[in-house]
Amino acid sequence: MNKAVLFLSVLSACTALGAPMPAEGGEKRDTIPIEKVPDVEPPSRETLDQSIRRAADFLLASQNKDGSWGGTPHNYKCSMTGLALLAYLAHCETPLSEEFGENVLKGISFLVDLGMKNPVLSEQPALKEICYDHAVATYALCEAYTFCKQMDIPSISNLEKVVIKAVDRIIDAQCPNGGWAYSYNN
Repeated sequence: MNKAVLFLSVLSACTALGAPMPAEGGEKRDTIPIEKVPDVEPPSRETLDQSIRRAADFLLASQNKDGSWGGTPHNYKCSMTGLALLAYLAHCETPLSEEFGENVLKGISFLVDLGMKNPVLSEQPALKEICYDHAVATYALCEAYTFCKQMDIPSISNLEKVVIKAVDRIIDAQCPNGGWAYSYNN
């Protein structure tokens, strides 16, 4: 797994784990008491911009020839590609962006092509854990579709079709108890 994808995954997990937890009585409380949080100066805008630039360049250099990110199919290339696309999209990079547009388009195309071939967004649709691959890739494609639609970016062949198919698969896989099973085979 490449370092940028690992970083994005860890950052997402840490963000989720650091979210306020409900306390007794329904009130939210911080996971760390506020008085124990160190008083640290935030980084300058220039430092933040440099960090973002280094991350974008790393993703650019680590993209696979097929447009995906990540290693073997068992490394969940669809979710890794989804996370990389979400990082670019969060930085307002689109298929028309001068510097990263080609990479964004290749990542979207990788997922769309896979979505046209498979019932779920995963290179290993028979794996038990495909729900993670499919959900993250679906989220990224939905974001890409929204960007393209709102910015009048020329249509990417089959993007809308795959987005609808992927979201429908998630909805159809909901179990009677309201949750989802790993394989989407409720």
